[in-house]
Amino acid sequence: CAPSWSPASGGQADAAAEGAELAYWREEGIRQRSEAARLEAMDRARSDARARASACFEDLISFLELHGLSGAYALVLSANGVEDLSMLLTLKTSSLDNIISACDLDATDELLLRDALRSARPADDDSP
Repeated sequence: CAPSWSPASGGQADAAAEGAELAYWREEGIRQRSEAARLEAMDRARSDARARASACFEDLISFLELHGLSGAYALVLSANGVEDLSMLLTLKTSSLDNIISACDLDATDELLLRDALRSARPADDDSP
């Protein structure tokens, strides 16, 4: 005897498969939108962080240029651990000496920088 086939049973299986496929694509769409939103949020956060870093860097450049120094020294200071102007202004004398030494500034620029910092910095606890 051959197995019997009825349109009703085949139609139910097709409908169930179609429903499962629709559910899969619905979930896939939700996942993709969620992933796109996450990536967009990360891009926005990176952009905001770059803008803040740029603003801090611009403050450091402005400070240096205001005191007759090249703004390029901001790169040298940054490469030696100075993240922004407030950090430079609040460094202890010993730390500042190490950074200035590592930056290998010429003598005149070192004097200009030290004078600018002396006039702008709060009193240092470990100053001589």
